[in-house]
Amino acid sequence: MARLIRYFSSTSRKKSTYNTNCIEIPIKIERSSTDLLKAISYTIQRDPTAAHFKYHDDPYLIPVSNFQKRAYALSQESGRKAANWIREQHADLFDHKVSNPPIEKFYPKVIYNEEYDVNENDLKKVINLGNVSDALTIYSLLKNKNKELNIDTKQSLLELVCFYNSQDVIEENWIEERWYTQANQERETLRNTWKLNGFANTLFSSFQNPNAYHYSSIIQGMAKFYQFEEAYKFYQEACEKQVVLSIDAYNSIIRTALYIKEGTDHKWMHIQMIIKVINSSAAVELYPKLWSDILMFDQADREPIITELTNGLAQNLFPSFNLSIKSKIGQLGFSIYNGIEERQQVGKIKMPWTGVMLGNLIDICLFGNCIEDAAKIINKLHRNQNEIIGVPSSQTISNYINYCIENSHFNELIKCIEYALEVEYIEIDEFISKILKEMSLTPMQQTHLSKLIGTEYFHNIVNKNS
Repeated sequence: MARLIRYFSSTSRKKSTYNTNCIEIPIKIERSSTDLLKAISYTIQRDPTAAHFKYHDDPYLIPVSNFQKRAYALSQESGRKAANWIREQHADLFDHKVSNPPIEKFYPKVIYNEEYDVNENDLKKVINLGNVSDALTIYSLLKNKNKELNIDTKQSLLELVCFYNSQDVIEENWIEERWYTQANQERETLRNTWKLNGFANTLFSSFQNPNAYHYSSIIQGMAKFYQFEEAYKFYQEACEKQVVLSIDAYNSIIRTALYIKEGTDHKWMHIQMIIKVINSSAAVELYPKLWSDILMFDQADREPIITELTNGLAQNLFPSFNLSIKSKIGQLGFSIYNGIEERQQVGKIKMPWTGVMLGNLIDICLFGNCIEDAAKIINKLHRNQNEIIGVPSSQTISNYINYCIENSHFNELIKCIEYALEVEYIEIDEFISKILKEMSLTPMQQTHLSKLIGTEYFHNIVNKNS
């Protein structure tokens, strides 16, 4: 009886709690268009022994070998391709609407010929759709009619034919053919399939003054289809004209080093040469990908390559860059330092650090306001002096001191002064004098600095400044 009373009393309390005039609308849960179907599918268990849905669910028709599976799948798709061919050949018989709103994919393919009044917009349309053969046909028709094309349209056409090697790709509809073709391509050895002296080369030649986009497009296309020798020739031609290529084009050229340069030494010299070209063009946005390529090709133990890389970055630190770019450059500098350090510790890299490399990386980190990272490199210099060849330039040390003074980083500054004293920079008097003149030091900090450099030496510099 007591339990029954407690039950009714608790029920009445709950009712009184929720008996309000306020209507609470639950938080909306975002649903995709297929969530309902997924929920229904979870109620049905899949038969692990059943054949793929593309095969007939009949014990006498289910293929059992890989050869049969391939033949059955391609045969079924061949029937669909035959139906598609009939629709294209007899388009006049299928001139009816089969969907509302209309779906262009269901319509018969447009046949472009002399009777069709083509214009540049038609060319743009087929380029956007990726129809290579139609694009070539329309371009030929426009050329025969002596119609001039916009330079951007020609550039888009060049990109299309370079990407697809001037031929149509298998349509997305033909899933089975694409699947088996891709499987065969992966098993094939690398071979040159670029159409030499084909439409892409002809179109490129039609540009009176090829620019960076034109060179980048044809170099990437040739590299993609393993025409490395010709790609390298175009690269050399671009270098002679001082054309700055795209990031992807430079990556393609680095890739060619594996095939056109025999021997490891030739390969890394080739990469080093490309880095010099990038440095001369001041293309800072190329460096992150270039660094990842150096790691991928195991070239991080090559002193000339790392020197060129860090030199190029350090020489292109323009104050006009926005804060986001500066930060990324600073992070890249420490990423280079970290990447080499980690590989040195596990024995993958035996190349010793040089003062020039580390000095460049300090400048890069400071440019990106990465003072903590720059301080770690200073500590490396101080801790491993005997393992490092040479010292950073006095300008780098001056840059570091100036940054610490401007941003009141006394602890980081002291470590740098300690290093500068040990390696005996001739500018050490100027460094300390600058600190005393321009940095507001507390009595404790003055004492710390005095003990570090020597009390007598400290007072002499103070007297000179006064």
